[in-house]
Amino acid sequence: MLDISGLKLPMIGDRLVGGNVYFVDSGAGNRSDDNDGLHPTNSPMATLDGALDRCTASNGDFIVLLPGHAESLSATVALDKIGVTILGLGNGQNRPTFTFTATAADNMFEVTVADIKLDNIVMKGTAAIGDGETFIDVQAGGDRFEMCNCYFYQTGSDSDAVTMTGGCDDVYIHDCEWYSTSAGPDTGINVETSCDRPRFENLIFRYEDSDGIDEGCIKFESQISEQILVRNIVGMGLRDSEELIWTTAGASTGPTGLIMQCYAETYDNSALWLNSATTGPAFIECYGAEPGTHAGPHQEISTLHPSVSPAA
Repeated sequence: MLDISGLKLPMIGDRLVGGNVYFVDSGAGNRSDDNDGLHPTNSPMATLDGALDRCTASNGDFIVLLPGHAESLSATVALDKIGVTILGLGNGQNRPTFTFTATAADNMFEVTVADIKLDNIVMKGTAAIGDGETFIDVQAGGDRFEMCNCYFYQTGSDSDAVTMTGGCDDVYIHDCEWYSTSAGPDTGINVETSCDRPRFENLIFRYEDSDGIDEGCIKFESQISEQILVRNIVGMGLRDSEELIWTTAGASTGPTGLIMQCYAETYDNSALWLNSATTGPAFIECYGAEPGTHAGPHQEISTLHPSVSPAA
């Protein structure tokens, strides 16, 4: 609590909080969505959705998920209050965890409004997940969505962990990790429509099954996005015809922007960077190597053309 001339302002970490703070703890014996959620031990709420219902849009509210909080979700939770920060407390496997069990081509979370932040959450799939399920879908209106310090366990379905649809702009995803030991995930991040100025930074993708990931760790699908920034991306366990970065899927022109400082361990260096358009983003300091070989740079020129392959 910061005391300024008698005005007491709550703080979370080094940040002042202007709105309300709601606490959620599935492990508390007195948890209930009928509680006010204003105290972590006296009146915690039971679910994230219940806390979202109490938030006020554009008020700077925080939802704090306490260490060990866990939910299994079979239906979509809408992140639909402008400006809300959802913060998970805890480290490693003690972080708040959401397990997705849907089987009907649904999304676990849908971001439908601007300025939502998601921080330090673990998201898991199960064997029940079918084709088309997504952990997070950032939809039209979800401008300036920020996600950081999150961890994704992808299962063997043909699913995308994160999708961006409907023209959401200025999305910032950083310092997150994707992991799977099962065959079948499609992508880690799929920009399905034109979404301008996305920033993807400091991301790790680890796929340990012999089938790796089906399409690409990061994929820009079908549409043109302007001024993309993709920086410091690491991919491991990529197999034949699997891409770390897929900048277009059949379009005649690709996204504009910069892809830089990306590194991959791959079993097929020739397919690591896929750009099917005649124009596309600039690639700088992007490296890939097959096991037992030395990395060679992709190409350090202003535009990658489809006829250019990375050095072996």
